[in-house]
Amino acid sequence: MSIENKQTGIVKILEQRIADGVYSDKLPKTLDLVAEFEVNFKTLNKAILQLVAKGILYRKPGRGTFITGETKKIEESLIELLFVGSSEIFTHPFYSETWRGILDGINGTGFKLVLTTIEENTKRGGLKHVCKDLVPSAGKILIGTNNTEQIKRLKRSKVPFILVNEQSELPEVISVHTDTGSAIADAIAYLRKLKIKDIAYIGQTSADGEHLLSLNKFYAYLAAIQKKGELNSNLIENTPPFARCGYEAMIKILQHQVPQAVITAYDHLAPGIYDAIKEYGLKIPEDIKVIGIDGINPNVTPKLTSITINRYETGLRAGQQLIAMIRNSRKKYNSQILTAKFDPTAGESVI
Repeated sequence: MSIENKQTGIVKILEQRIADGVYSDKLPKTLDLVAEFEVNFKTLNKAILQLVAKGILYRKPGRGTFITGETKKIEESLIELLFVGSSEIFTHPFYSETWRGILDGINGTGFKLVLTTIEENTKRGGLKHVCKDLVPSAGKILIGTNNTEQIKRLKRSKVPFILVNEQSELPEVISVHTDTGSAIADAIAYLRKLKIKDIAYIGQTSADGEHLLSLNKFYAYLAAIQKKGELNSNLIENTPPFARCGYEAMIKILQHQVPQAVITAYDHLAPGIYDAIKEYGLKIPEDIKVIGIDGINPNVTPKLTSITINRYETGLRAGQQLIAMIRNSRKKYNSQILTAKFDPTAGESVI
């Protein structure tokens, strides 16, 4: 039998199997088909290319050859949300509002979210392992990390993606996040008006590129403190972004010096910070005033005064922008940066 006849025969068999539902999603591995039809790779490939040309099959590099039809339609209607950390994104005080905003941002567009949770590094926060097993989708959203290797993996998927609540070291990566710098400066200026100069800071002060926004918080604190030349290293504690670390960090500061105020980069550290302050027989806000930067309103008494960040708006804009990127991938898009606000009356821990 000639090579051409073999190709034609393979094409007919594969077409019939697809029509009969033998292959409902993708073709078997190339090695298996080569062995079954007793042909070489080149002959099989030419047969498959004929079905690709007919629109019956389509190829995804590194993943295989898929059946065109419902499978492809489903993939094209999905948006994969990759979330680093707790799987309780729906109830998490930091992320739940962002989740709600994203849902509203894609509402009515015909797209649906599929959630992929990625393991978090329990020592320093951020990503533990790069997620390589991505869900075929029309677009992707990454929350909880700006890990460069993970972003490069997303770029290789060749679909639009957006980074939420973070910013990337790669300038071409589109993100939606909040700038807290001016709000932190306003908070410290407010404390200065109250004649307070010993202002402590608890949060990440060094990182490996995965916590750029946390570092920006610290840099804003440094800039505001250094205006008066009152920088005191005993009042700065480098702390991972985990709730359990708040107590230990505050204790370390109190062992050196009792500050008049403390700023925490993460509101979920506040319960531990409060416990440490009270353990030392001190009162909030009479002895130590406390200001948070996340605006998530943890369940503490007195109520935490926190810089306001609109998480819902962040998610809403991210969802809307990703839809626009999917529908018009040729247009050039820019990152969106929201502005945080400091309101000393929004809480009781500095009054």
